[in-house]
Amino acid sequence: MENNRKQIEIYVREKVNKETKEIFPTFHAKQKDGKFMEVRFTKKCGYPKIERHGYIEILLENANVSNAGLYPKLWVQKIEKSWEIDKDNGALNELF
Repeated sequence: MENNRKQIEIYVREKVNKETKEIFPTFHAKQKDGKFMEVRFTKKCGYPKIERHGYIEILLENANVSNAGLYPKLWVQKIEKSWEIDKDNGALNELF
């Protein structure tokens, strides 16, 4: 992998808008120190095709960290590649 590319592990959670009751996805990435950072995507970029847990690959020039709010956010302008991590435990699904 080139030095200007980064693979970021993404976790997807669903939230509900309190006023409209609309469900929308939120994206979080785990940092090197184990803390989570919120990940946002520009309208031009769109959401990655990840349902629960996966990876995105980005070029470093297509992302930046914003410290404007209470917590920092990673803003992504373009996704090069995204893929889902398959964590299907067939045995557990049969039991529960």
